[in-house]
Amino acid sequence: MRTSSLTVTILAVAAWVLTGLFFVPLSSQAENDVISEGSNATGITDLEVEGVLYDVTFVYATGIVVYGDPGEFIFDQAGAATEELSLQAAIAMREALNAAPEKILTVGPERTDYFYLATAEEAPDPNTPEFQVYSGWESRYDVPSDDRPPDVWAAADNWYFCIFDCVDDPDFFPLGMMPPTDRLVPYTYAKTVYAGGSPPAADAGVGGSVTGLVGSGLVLQNNGGDDEPISGDGSFTFNTLVAPGSSYVVTVDTQPSNPVQECYIAKGSGSVPAGGVDDVLVTCADPPAGDDFAYVSKSGNCDGNTPCYEFINVAITSQPTGTLIRITAEDYDEAVILTTDKNMVLSGGWNSEYSRKNSLTTINTLTSEDGSLVTDAIAMDGN
Repeated sequence: MRTSSLTVTILAVAAWVLTGLFFVPLSSQAENDVISEGSNATGITDLEVEGVLYDVTFVYATGIVVYGDPGEFIFDQAGAATEELSLQAAIAMREALNAAPEKILTVGPERTDYFYLATAEEAPDPNTPEFQVYSGWESRYDVPSDDRPPDVWAAADNWYFCIFDCVDDPDFFPLGMMPPTDRLVPYTYAKTVYAGGSPPAADAGVGGSVTGLVGSGLVLQNNGGDDEPISGDGSFTFNTLVAPGSSYVVTVDTQPSNPVQECYIAKGSGSVPAGGVDDVLVTCADPPAGDDFAYVSKSGNCDGNTPCYEFINVAITSQPTGTLIRITAEDYDEAVILTTDKNMVLSGGWNSEYSRKNSLTTINTLTSEDGSLVTDAIAMDGN
């Protein structure tokens, strides 16, 4: 009836028992809050399990009322790790109850000294699939006694996992496994939902497309790492997924050679949406001629490179069309604007020696009233 993954869980838990570390309290728990009326708990808010927050309500009802028909279990998304993840959830619930400011003796509207966390729906007899039961984890409150001394349990006079004496067949349901529970009979369940009502967004990818690449050796980076070698035109995606809401900054780590080219990035920075990023644009072309470069540094010192400017707008105004302006990775309090019919490239993020890009150049705003501005590693703060 049980799956092989649960067998692994049982062996793992048994190993904890043998080492004297049975159900060691989880570290780095988020601050959760046990909702209680005196010594009876009705729920737990912001319960952290493997970095995800859940809200728990202790209800007394049939399984069909709690989980639906067919049953839907919040830990099913873990696939083969369902039992292991739900075990951690049951441990976290027990620890939250034990850590409550006021002693918790019972849970739910019926004030029971137990609760179930169902994790799967099964048919004990394959010939009668209409008779289905739940399986999962059982927790109970108990006090130490002569035949159950405190050193046997993780904590005396506390909530713990029901072991051996709680079921008729301890050999078949050891280590806190709940006995087969009829879906149509009411019990106290730990009804669990995502805090905030929806699951956290999965980590997403960052990528885009490359055009004009002829040379070899192009390497892109995201957030200063996660090197992505590019061999030709087409789409790309960085290997490392990132959390929605976090920032991304795509830069050129190594420009192509054989032949030498300059690659520029548009739409290369921002906040990652839930669906990921797929519109970073990398455009590669022949580099400008030797006299078609200009340099900008807030200090006015461009490490001997000329022409050198303190302000981006002065460089744009002073230089002819086709110039590539390399700008140090600093915050420039400028509203950059192109007002004449020129085609310019603003290449930001350079170190003070202009030998390597290591970050972004930040400006206030960017406007092209005439001509064309291509930007690379330029971010705007909107000021």
